[in-house]
Amino acid sequence: MFEGKAEEAMNFYPSLPQRVTGTFEVTMQPAVALDVTPGATLGRMSLDKRFYGDLGAIGKGEILTATSNTDGSAGYAAIERVSGTLHGRMDRKSTPPAG
Repeated sequence: MFEGKAEEAMNFYPSLPQRVTGTFEVTMQPAVALDVTPGATLGRMSLDKRFYGDLGAIGKGEILTATSNTDGSAGYAAIERVSGTLHGRMDRKSTPPAG
């Protein structure tokens, strides 16, 4: 709804606090068999999250992973759809993880 538009979002919800607190639980399951070839491994995981607290929501997503034979060499890309309420207001977003 307000992807990357923090100022617009704050104008839409002017009375909401700018800080939320809560907890979340994450469950990951292999989505398909690993693709293992000499020197590289590709994987895919399904992601389920439950958020509790100021953000009451459910997140569903996918994570693609890659590793190599080089120590410390790995990467991932993830995308997630989060649906729920933030301080009692309904919203839905699809977002890549920060970081």
